[in-house]
Amino acid sequence: EERLPTDTDSFAALNDTVMRVIEERASMKLPEILQLQASLLEYCMKCYPTRLDYVNHILGMTATVIDNKLRPKPEVDEEGNPKEAEPNPDAPRAALSEDAIEHVEHLLSVPLDKLALRVLQLAQYGSLLEVLPWENRRAVAVSLTRAVIDEALPISDVEAIDKLFGLLTPLLRDPTDDEAAADSSAAMALQQAALSAEGEVSPDEDAASNFETEQLLVARIVHLLKSDEAGQLHAMYLRTRRSFGFGGVRRIQYTLVPLVFAELQLIPRLKEAEAETARLKEAAAAAKAAAEEPEEGADAGALAQAAEEAEAELAGRLAFPARKGFQFIHEIVTAMAPSYPEVALKMFLQAAVSADRLAYTDIAYEFMTQVFIIYEEMLSDSRAQVRALQTMIGTMLLCRNFAEEDFDSIVTNLAQHCATLLKKPDQCRMVSMVSHLFWTGQPDVEGAHCDGRRVLECLQRALKIADVCMASSMNVHLFVEILNCYIYYFESEVPDITDTYLSGLIELIKEHLENMEPGQARSAVQTFFANTIAHLKNKQSLPDTAAKFRNVAV
Repeated sequence: EERLPTDTDSFAALNDTVMRVIEERASMKLPEILQLQASLLEYCMKCYPTRLDYVNHILGMTATVIDNKLRPKPEVDEEGNPKEAEPNPDAPRAALSEDAIEHVEHLLSVPLDKLALRVLQLAQYGSLLEVLPWENRRAVAVSLTRAVIDEALPISDVEAIDKLFGLLTPLLRDPTDDEAAADSSAAMALQQAALSAEGEVSPDEDAASNFETEQLLVARIVHLLKSDEAGQLHAMYLRTRRSFGFGGVRRIQYTLVPLVFAELQLIPRLKEAEAETARLKEAAAAAKAAAEEPEEGADAGALAQAAEEAEAELAGRLAFPARKGFQFIHEIVTAMAPSYPEVALKMFLQAAVSADRLAYTDIAYEFMTQVFIIYEEMLSDSRAQVRALQTMIGTMLLCRNFAEEDFDSIVTNLAQHCATLLKKPDQCRMVSMVSHLFWTGQPDVEGAHCDGRRVLECLQRALKIADVCMASSMNVHLFVEILNCYIYYFESEVPDITDTYLSGLIELIKEHLENMEPGQARSAVQTFFANTIAHLKNKQSLPDTAAKFRNVAV
């Protein structure tokens, strides 16, 4: 048996004692041996928490003991000699008992509180983890994830990501047929998830809650990925995306969303790094030209060295164009759209805002195109459509760099969709809301879109829609909402909105209020209307606005 190097500390003596007991008592059952090893590991973590070689040694010896105990004994001849010169390493092992599984799981959990992310430095940790059934591996993976998140140390290289996600495999994907066959509880969980997805059985609430908790823990790992180099961090996100991609549609709604937002935060850095790389290329080219044709009296050796240093600095950079970041996001969100259209729509909108702010207007327009595709082809619920249109209008109000033609195309499409909603009250409110896109600021504001005629058209159309609403209480309530829109544009100096429109609408609302039957609905509308009139009277009393509001008949 392999021994630790000669050492005078107490661990070596205790380890030798444990190994001697195991060797001398060949009849010891595996759970008893595992309990000894767990006690040794607990002692090690309390007395030698920084000695990873000790921890690795214990884990390695435990894996070896398990393999020796569970591997089938070689066949022997009549004289007791093995028939095969060497044991077959591919021979199937016997299954661990429940007690043994519990002890191995405990043993793997012992170092997590102290080591957390440093367990990646333990070569034997993964080997021992592999002996557990799938569901028990998942329990250890959850404990490891919690420890890593609580420690909050940054993960700064691709190799660490690969190692960590290798240990977290049971959280990142479903078991294969062979893995499920070796673990009955995993097979049952997989079958339950499949039937729930197909709608044949109602999902187990506890299992669904545990699954969501696990995936949210995995998603938080994205925020631990850090690097001073933007290109390196992008490469880490690419590797993370590949690992998350094995999880199927159940997992991506939790794991891919933070990855999209992390990439959106990174893209401005990618753009800066792209500009810096271009500067270094120019500097390297200039240094090379100076070295090849030095001026008279120049130090040729120094110029050559400067050219080599410039080339080396350029070669050491891992550069990705900012457009690659947007392409990465486009691929992720497109993959999510068929299963989670509302989430995908919101992420496309967020990406459009980011692209617009960085002046990538062609990319922003492409993202908005994808938004309309999702809206038209994947959203059928009327409430979801209203939520989507509200978010789309809000997004366009944040965009300032679209070309006039592209902006008009998007806004016109939005207005058309607002006017074709299923419910008339929704139509009325959304047509009123979309009018804000035709007046996004004063004409002297850079990037503002000002079209008072289109604003008036939207409000008049909203009035017509409100007028045909069957419920009188809803009818009048919508009129008051539209009145508030008129007041807003009147205050915003939209030339097409005059005091005549305000006075006429106020008179119309008063007539409808008189025809309403007494009740809670009438009281609510009266209160809303009274507050609006009070606002107008206040404007008429203020010196700065009295002249403008003087002719509004309240």
